[in-house]
Amino acid sequence: MPYLPTDPDNPPVENARAVFLEFYGHLQPELLLTLRDRVLPLFCLQYPTGLTVIDAADLHQMLAEPPHRELIVEVTAWANNFGLTRNGKPAEWAMLFALATLELWQRSLKALENLKWGQPAGLQEEFPFGGEPGFFSLTGEPDGEIFLTPPQTPIWNWAAGESEREFRQRYRLHYAKAAEQYTAMVTEEIRRRGWIRTPLAGCEYVEALAMRKVGKGLVSIRTLMRRRGMNVGCEGDLSAVAHGIERAANSIHIDPPTTMRRNLK
Repeated sequence: MPYLPTDPDNPPVENARAVFLEFYGHLQPELLLTLRDRVLPLFCLQYPTGLTVIDAADLHQMLAEPPHRELIVEVTAWANNFGLTRNGKPAEWAMLFALATLELWQRSLKALENLKWGQPAGLQEEFPFGGEPGFFSLTGEPDGEIFLTPPQTPIWNWAAGESEREFRQRYRLHYAKAAEQYTAMVTEEIRRRGWIRTPLAGCEYVEALAMRKVGKGLVSIRTLMRRRGMNVGCEGDLSAVAHGIERAANSIHIDPPTTMRRNLK
């Protein structure tokens, strides 16, 4: 995978975004309260039985259907109001997180009470077809097709007399063999194409990005980052912190705070 959770310098894009939203929601409670109070009632009205999957296809379908226009307007306004934008427009990934969260709250009272974030499905391809850093061939060719081949699910031959225990054993053996074949094929394809992993720059600054989004000064952010053992540059020089925050924003595809370049306070 392009960003392995076990590699500290290669966190998944989705995880970095989720971590950022956790920090942002903690620092700015209105982020989730607005979603709950303004958008959830409309979501429940338009999706009384819920959405089983929240992914890019769901969002694009909703954007194209007039009946969902009011809901999309509210989600768009939410993203704009809290600066969850990319190039001045609502970030699609942020809207997907919002929809996934609404869907989770609709079916889980506990998640609603705890204001827990939902997790979109298929938000970031493990091997993107372009646009975001990940696995790239030495020729600069990103590709993901070979990783989208799930093994066929075996069928329980109940009518033929197969017991549940026999089926479970066959099921495990089937997927063990499929996993072995799959990993061998992927490993060979990685070797053939010369793919390498590239770090996701700036993710160590997602908390600082959230702090800056709610108006915290760079001095207080630098103090916290230094307390966490991070390299934040020389005393009195805030440019390292500012650049780290900007890298984090670019890594998760969100606009940096608007005041970032105008002052270093």
